[in-house]
Amino acid sequence: MNTTLTTTVLFGTLLLGLSASTARAEEVARVTVPFPFDVNGHTLPAGRYDVRIDDQNPAIVRIDGTTNHKLHAVVATTIPDYGRGPGDNPTLTFVRKENQYRLTTIWESRDYGRDIVRRK
Repeated sequence: MNTTLTTTVLFGTLLLGLSASTARAEEVARVTVPFPFDVNGHTLPAGRYDVRIDDQNPAIVRIDGTTNHKLHAVVATTIPDYGRGPGDNPTLTFVRKENQYRLTTIWESRDYGRDIVRRK
C-alpha cells in the first residue's frame, strides 16, 4: 500500500475556534490551528490566525498570524465551492500527506465555501 496516501482532515469549530460566518472583511474568523500547515507554498506554524475574506474581491482571502507578531500575512486566491461542507459552523479543511497539512477549503456554512487555488 502506498505510504504517501493522502488523507483529508477536517477540524470543526471546537478545535479551530472559528467565530465568523460571513464573507465580510470587517468580520474575522479567529482560528487556532494545532499543527503547521501550507498555503500556496508558504508554511505557517501552529498558532492563532485571523482569516478574512476581502470585501471588494471575495476571491481573496488573507490569513494573519496573531500568536507571533513576526508572522507575515498570507494572501490566497479562492474559488467558490457550493458543495456539502463538513458541518453547520464555519470550518477549515486541510489535506494531510505524510506529515504535512495543506489548507484546501474555508467553509463559511454547510453549503458554501471557498477552495484555495493552488499555485503550480
